[in-house]
Amino acid sequence: MELVYRECYDNLTSVNMNHEPTTQDILDAINAFATSVDRRFEGNDQQFKSIDQQFKSIDQQFKSIDKHFESIDEQFKGIDKQFKGIDKRFNSIDERFDDIDFEIKEIKDNMVTKDELATELSTLENRITNQIDGFVTLHNTMDVELVSVRNRCDRMESFIDKAAKKLDIEYSR
Repeated sequence: MELVYRECYDNLTSVNMNHEPTTQDILDAINAFATSVDRRFEGNDQQFKSIDQQFKSIDQQFKSIDKHFESIDEQFKGIDKQFKGIDKRFNSIDERFDDIDFEIKEIKDNMVTKDELATELSTLENRITNQIDGFVTLHNTMDVELVSVRNRCDRMESFIDKAAKKLDIEYSR
């Protein structure tokens, strides 16, 4: 504020001071001061306009940057969707691995080793061999019994033939 008074005083003192300043002299000094202030305000207005233009330019740059970030956000949304799809595929693969793991455990629980299979086959072979031996023995026994029954049958028929001749009965085999 002191600067304003000083400038106003300088304008007044610049007027020829051979006499007491008149009202007109004071008005002329004030008008000169006002003109000087107006010029400064106009200069300030120009600077503010320049600053305003710079801010508008910066705003445009920020808008451009915002659009760029929006574009990047859209790209990230697309990437998120892709990752969600990949997550679903991994979950599906995990489920399939779990199923395969379960099936492998089932197979391991129910499978036999080569040694177990060989032992079981040997046991089965022995049982089959014993059964065949039993059938052969039974067959031999049946053959012997059949021969015995035939002999008996032959003797009976011979006896019947002899008895039929003695009784004079006709008998045919």
